[in-house]
Amino acid sequence: MQAQVLPRWAAWAAWGKLAPGSSDADASAPVLHARGPIFFIWRKQMKREDFIFSIGYQGEAAIVDSKAAKQYSRLSSAGLAEKSLFRAAFCSALYDNDEQAMNSVVEAYNRTSGASLKGIDAMKRLLGVFSVPEGVSKVTRI
Repeated sequence: MQAQVLPRWAAWAAWGKLAPGSSDADASAPVLHARGPIFFIWRKQMKREDFIFSIGYQGEAAIVDSKAAKQYSRLSSAGLAEKSLFRAAFCSALYDNDEQAMNSVVEAYNRTSGASLKGIDAMKRLLGVFSVPEGVSKVTRI
């Protein structure tokens, strides 16, 4: 009698995990297919407050202005722009992925400073903020 060769996922199924195609699959369980388990690595995104009030990055650490965060963290993008905190206001809108709020921050900046920035990309270049950074595992508050 010859031994039966099973796909790799069969070991997982025998171990108590569900076979591929099951509808009762647990969200935390690995995804199974004929070539073996695939694990999803959850990347922890920065907290909104940390991103908005970050003043720089050093390796995997974000440097956050704790005084400004404590004082202004409850304000919306519009509220931050009214206080002339344009970088924080733009970062808030960028974190929320709200293009309308980003455009209103650009308009408020143009009115206040007398500049004539042409859109969101110009503001991103001016502030040096393009997206929420990935891979930040530590926050240093100063």
